[in-house]
Amino acid sequence: RWEDGELVIETRNIDYPYFDDAGVPMSDAMVVTERYTLNDDGKRLDWTATMNDPEVFTESVSYGGHMVWSPGIEIQEYKCDPEQG
Repeated sequence: RWEDGELVIETRNIDYPYFDDAGVPMSDAMVVTERYTLNDDGKRLDWTATMNDPEVFTESVSYGGHMVWSPGIEIQEYKCDPEQG
């Protein structure tokens, strides 16, 4: 959905038992909220991801960063095959 020029994506019903590679658990109550905002000159995309799992965490966990537009760069296809690990 869009909120004041910001793209907001909420992910629920995640069918995976772990929050991270260290094995921190995650329940089926986990909600991940991603927010993407284009800066004023349109060359940088700022993002945050906030994870809420009231059954496991005592408070929200957030990460963030940005992506910079580079003209002429082509994103290559990435084939994910879960069977190959």
